[in-house]
Amino acid sequence: MPDMHPGIQLQLGQQQTLSPQLQLSLKLLQLTSPELVEEIELALADNPFLEKAESDESNVSATPHQSTPRLQEEKNDTDEAYAQTLAPSASDSGVSSLDKMYDWGRTNANSDDDVSPLDFASATLTLRDHLLQQLGCLSLTDTERLLISCLIDELDENGHLAQPLSELITAIPAEFSNFPSVTPEDWQTALSRLQAMDPPGIGATGTVESLCLQIKARYLDGEITAALSTLTTTLLSSYLPLVAKRDITALAHNTDSDTAQINAAYELINSLNPRPAAPFTSTPTHYVLPDIIVEKHQGLWLARLNPAVLPDVILNSELANALQTLNKDAARNANAKLNEARMFLYGLEARYDTLRRTANAIVQRQQSFFESGDTALKPMVLRDIAQELNLHESTISRATLGKYLQCPRGIFELKHFFTSAITTEEGGATSSRAIRAHICAMIASENPSKPLSDSAIVEKLEQLGFVVARRTVAKYREMENLPPVSLRRRR
Repeated sequence: MPDMHPGIQLQLGQQQTLSPQLQLSLKLLQLTSPELVEEIELALADNPFLEKAESDESNVSATPHQSTPRLQEEKNDTDEAYAQTLAPSASDSGVSSLDKMYDWGRTNANSDDDVSPLDFASATLTLRDHLLQQLGCLSLTDTERLLISCLIDELDENGHLAQPLSELITAIPAEFSNFPSVTPEDWQTALSRLQAMDPPGIGATGTVESLCLQIKARYLDGEITAALSTLTTTLLSSYLPLVAKRDITALAHNTDSDTAQINAAYELINSLNPRPAAPFTSTPTHYVLPDIIVEKHQGLWLARLNPAVLPDVILNSELANALQTLNKDAARNANAKLNEARMFLYGLEARYDTLRRTANAIVQRQQSFFESGDTALKPMVLRDIAQELNLHESTISRATLGKYLQCPRGIFELKHFFTSAITTEEGGATSSRAIRAHICAMIASENPSKPLSDSAIVEKLEQLGFVVARRTVAKYREMENLPPVSLRRRR
């Protein structure tokens, strides 16, 4: 066994590390606009050498270029000329800063209209509250009311019971210790009362039962006939696999019905809601503020930064000049904060410069998209933009993730414009997203009684000059959430 003893060894090696400035620049680059606003607010609160510039109603808000001119001086003549072309037009003058942009959501203590529209955003009635309101209007005993309340608490996000009633009975809560006479029949009566409440289909143990409860409610309300109610309930309860396949011939044969009756049943099924609690589900709304504005100038689509997302944060020059009056010890700590402020401003400038250059390169390559939409998208990957701008692919990925572009066709994430290539008949290439757009257009315009199969779509794409395999068409169709031909057929 070799001897083991402590020792000291000296080794030489090379290791690549990122400077603090570069780390900060990369961090700011990957932030979305809302995240950047929060980061700036934290920086303003932490560093006294940073301050917000005063709003100027006659000019566009101050940009990071005004506070840190270093990067501006390093730009070549081509960038400067192109920046002048992309400069905000006169109609953009007077755009307020980020601070002013969000003033609509703030309250004014000196105003009588001290109400924000955001105060009403969360005032949504929940399913539980809706059912308890109905429960309070019913003439019930204390035991019945408690049983129904217990069932309401067991409903999931779809409005269904998470487990069968028989399993719920075995887990009677402690509240029922004072009601020893509760029987399974009492639970069943409570469930029936719950299922009679609004919205129809509530309290079911599954989707099929929920749909059948909705059919029963429509029949009781006189909206459908007894024959249609019975037929549709039978189809869902006994022939669900055939219903899913839209095998109308087999359904008509098994139920002794004609095609018109089966089609009427399908129309009824399509009008039902498999998730009756969906209208009461509160989903947070996410608002998107575009980072890039694309407009057409003299026949060419050009990109520019959205003035609304440019933060008007600058260096506090008065405080920086006051450092000269401090002693060495105090000035040493203050200089550290001053350097952090300058690094932060430089990082902001680098972020917007990279974002601007990336957006310009994307728009220049995808001019046809802004004229014709997704069908005209050209194949493009991160490597293409990275090589053009002499940047790393990871930098382009950071610059496009969570960043949005606004154009007359709508708002798109910058990632939308990166697609893989599909070979054309002439030996060229088109983007996979363009192929998906063509498939969607073909299915949207097809004859419902004779829908296009995947093979037929392949033939139509070949007529347009696109060489695509049938399995590729099926994959793209599924990516667009389009059902197969058997489920699209209408008779």
